[in-house]
Amino acid sequence: MRGLVLALMVLAGCDAPTETIVIVDAGLVVRASLASIRARACGAGLGVVLDTTVNVRAGTPDATAFPMRIPLYPQDDDAGRTFALLVEGTDDAGRTVIAARIIGGFEHGKHLELALALDDACMDHTGCNMEQTCHGGSCEPAAVAPFEGVGAPCELTPIDTDLLVNPGFEQDLTSWWQSPDSSGNRIVTTTVHGGAKALEVASSPAGDRNVGQHVSVIAASPYRVSGWISTNGVAGGARIYVSWQDAAGAWFQNDVAGAAVTGTSGWIERTATLTAPTGAVGAALGVGTHAEVDSAGTAWFDDLVFRRE
Repeated sequence: MRGLVLALMVLAGCDAPTETIVIVDAGLVVRASLASIRARACGAGLGVVLDTTVNVRAGTPDATAFPMRIPLYPQDDDAGRTFALLVEGTDDAGRTVIAARIIGGFEHGKHLELALALDDACMDHTGCNMEQTCHGGSCEPAAVAPFEGVGAPCELTPIDTDLLVNPGFEQDLTSWWQSPDSSGNRIVTTTVHGGAKALEVASSPAGDRNVGQHVSVIAASPYRVSGWISTNGVAGGARIYVSWQDAAGAWFQNDVAGAAVTGTSGWIERTATLTAPTGAVGAALGVGTHAEVDSAGTAWFDDLVFRRE
């Protein structure tokens, strides 16, 4: 395998005295999950100046090895410039499963090295904003020492960004809330659609059982909402729904992503394009079973998506 060296060539030559190298490394779980890495960099007033994809699947021809070294040089040797670098990892299905971002800069006449980690805890966590990166499973500032406090100089967002954190329940119920009657909810490894885990919800005649997650939205913008559902003897129906929230915190509209799944069924995808209503600033994507008299059965949910179109 070979190491990766990518140059952000915005200088006339390659031997600039001012240089920052970003060293990208990945955890063992990430390495085993990825098929390719895409690296994009941009600078203020320059737009995207680097966009390249490399194969990282171990054991395949021309696979690139971690750690990767990405040298960046400032235009006109101007050490006052800053940059943003976004690194995205995709699996064999082409799905973006991890993204990490770094915001940095230069020091005149110096060679700097900055570290960017693709953290195992950040698998399926691609929803951090343009001034954040995932670290330890949470969104934290992407600007690193000695450039703390530097804002994003340009816009880079992950491709096919899922706004949900942990959408496939690979980190169990991290970032998900549960309805008060959650005794029938659990993470399983036996009935899954993708990855190693899925959510199981057992119906109850006592009330609806739901699991959900809050996201920020932009009013009047379209969002793709989708997910996979499997059922066994579900009477009341298993569903994926969205509740919209205004700036005052009030919930004022509910939408459903496709018809509820009832009875017994293998994995079925439910999908819909929903437009955030006027006044919406937030939303909750929820999954669960709807209670009816003599409600019974079990539903499984996996690979959920809430993405701005």
